[in-house]
Amino acid sequence: MNTDQLSDLLGIPKLTEHLRVINNRLNKIASTASDPLKLPLKRSVMGGKRLRPVLVIAAASCLGAEINDAIIDACVAIELIHISSLVHDDIIDKSAVRHNTPTVYAKEGADIAILAGDFLLAQAQLIASNVSSEFAKLLAATFASMCEGQAMELIDRSNLMRSKKTYLETISKKTALLFAASCKTGAILAGASKAETDHFEDYGQFYGLCFQLADDLLDILSSQQVSGKSVGTDLKEGIYTMPLILALEGEYKIELTQLIAAYPLSAVRINQILNLSGAFDKTRNMIKKYVEKSRIALESLNRNDTNTGLARLSAMLLS
Repeated sequence: MNTDQLSDLLGIPKLTEHLRVINNRLNKIASTASDPLKLPLKRSVMGGKRLRPVLVIAAASCLGAEINDAIIDACVAIELIHISSLVHDDIIDKSAVRHNTPTVYAKEGADIAILAGDFLLAQAQLIASNVSSEFAKLLAATFASMCEGQAMELIDRSNLMRSKKTYLETISKKTALLFAASCKTGAILAGASKAETDHFEDYGQFYGLCFQLADDLLDILSSQQVSGKSVGTDLKEGIYTMPLILALEGEYKIELTQLIAAYPLSAVRINQILNLSGAFDKTRNMIKKYVEKSRIALESLNRNDTNTGLARLSAMLLS
């Protein structure tokens, strides 16, 4: 979905214009860095759907707010946090490609990638401090939780006993919390009440869970051309996501365990087992459950085009 289609879906006529401003700001920030960080940073800020800034703008628009400089600044800071986390994640996962572009880790090495991610994080906090102390605290706390989520994932690497509960706790911190913070930020900057802010935060949390579960499926079922990143990375790196966790609960556990331990990895047979075990369908049902929860989170808010569009945005993760 391109930005014009997203604009129509959410009923935000100027969304494309807002995202263009955000993209220009991101590129400008990357350009302020000196060599050897400038080129890898400019490459890092390119691409991406900008979903988190979209949610900031959508939450504010739901409440009838004009998209002002403070909201745009918040969008930029949140996206910088997101990109920073990706640059660092690529080091941990040894990823070669993201957004169909070589990662900083793959092209410039781990040392430059660490510094590039840190640069983006510092820029995010600098911008956040100029928005408000409340926003700066929220962003810092969110990033700390994201680090905890990443640490939880590392501890569970190659753990065949990884539970659904632990996995959901991990993705809640690593992925969903930044979506929740995005929605909460848009609501706060629009002058929302505590109750309204809580509803938007809940929506973002449930949307984030849907998003990550859908991404789990994409990592297994997609091609690099579609996903824009290396496919099958999770399994190769011992990151066992929900489809595999569910399949390991059933009758194929022994064969699946043997296949995972074998070298080279038989991805085709593993995918066949995940399909036969019903793990793909069960994961889709989990996504459906959180899509419904995200819809319910919006129910008590005043209905408008953007509100309805947010519900549809969640539902699209089922396709």
